Amino acid sequence: MTPESQSRLVYENLETTFVNLWALLRSLSQRGFIGRVRVELKDYTADVFMTGSNTPQVHEIDRAAGSDSLEEGALHRLVLRARAAPGTISV
Repeated sequence: MTPESQSRLVYENLETTFVNLWALLRSLSQRGFIGRVRVELKDYTADVFMTGSNTPQVHEIDRAAGSDSLEEGALHRLVLRARAAPGTISV
């Protein structure tokens, strides 16, 4: 199996001003989604790695603050940022 056949884009360039990120993540989790959700805002990027478990890992890069972290607790910060700033979501 090639890498191209293992992954496919489900949603691309969803607007954070239009999509409720928390509801999207909850829906994907309830469906047993395994994959990555990428959120891009100005000076901030986050990848939510969903593995089918209850708590996803979040890798966030805050270019304005100069921070790079990988932790479960970053999910709450990500959801708050996505509500406050325009950006895009890709699944």
